[in-house]
Amino acid sequence: MIIDDFILSYCFHKTDRIGPSCYFTALNSIMNYYNQNHNIKESYLYFMLNGMNIKYLRNNYFGYDFQDKANFSFLDNYETVSLKENNRKYNLSYIKQLLLKKVPVMIYVETRVLDYHEIYTNNISRHHIIIIFGYENNLFHILDPHLRLNEVNYQHYVGTIDSDKILGAADYVMSLSNKSYQIADLELMDYFKKTIGSYLEGGNSLAEFKGVDAIAFYLNDCIDKIRLLNRDEFYNECLNINYNLKVNSSINVMQYLVIFLNEIGEKNNSQFNSILELSREFTKMSSKIVAAGYRFDAKSLEDALNATLKLTDKQNIVFNKMLREIG
Repeated sequence: MIIDDFILSYCFHKTDRIGPSCYFTALNSIMNYYNQNHNIKESYLYFMLNGMNIKYLRNNYFGYDFQDKANFSFLDNYETVSLKENNRKYNLSYIKQLLLKKVPVMIYVETRVLDYHEIYTNNISRHHIIIIFGYENNLFHILDPHLRLNEVNYQHYVGTIDSDKILGAADYVMSLSNKSYQIADLELMDYFKKTIGSYLEGGNSLAEFKGVDAIAFYLNDCIDKIRLLNRDEFYNECLNINYNLKVNSSINVMQYLVIFLNEIGEKNNSQFNSILELSREFTKMSSKIVAAGYRFDAKSLEDALNATLKLTDKQNIVFNKMLREIG
């Protein structure tokens, strides 16, 4: 069972200009499969699905919550299913049922099993989202539309991979049943303003932090614990912080914002260049964090983390000015 028209649709719609998040790139590929006469842009999805809803649960989770139903208010046929709660046979049967209905499946999997590219096999195992669009002879037919080699060089991969290997390293699957979507400009702007407003508002409790507060509390907790780590732990923690800034929070937010402002014709917003510069400054701090980890230099790391905290304050000012100008 292979959804041939899905991969044909992907080849027709794919673009070299994708955002920094594997999740939104994957979902955009599926949305365009269902809406072939109405191309939905990835940056639009980012704001319509509240992509700036960053959460920090102390020592447990940091980033966008893929299972928070509040993020999917306009997708009434979107489903997330945990694979940890059922055995492998049941999980395979569930995925096959979706494929029989011609529903592509996004799966959240550890990169250690993605042996089709050295970007995964040569680095620390993390989680990544790929799309399953077929199954036969114990093999999943997969699409990886977000094979990110560096900040500007993206590729994609289409091929097969052992189903047992994938299911043994996966946390959950997400599916979106067939539905057409037409997004009006005013509705899109409402999502945009609401998403940024929620991010700036933040929120914190004893255990959960949101938006800008999530980033601030995460960085402060990193500062508190770095001096307790041995050399290997210290280096790995620096890699994690770098990854979280780039992929799960600050740099991710600003890259999507720049793409979005371009696509809606707001490139002349007076804060556009400030957002570009902020993205560069965050990227610079991210590189300093990795360098400090390599040198096992706690003082340099603490300085870089404090400088990053100051950048979040600067970001808040720029974002508020941008929102006032857009009105």
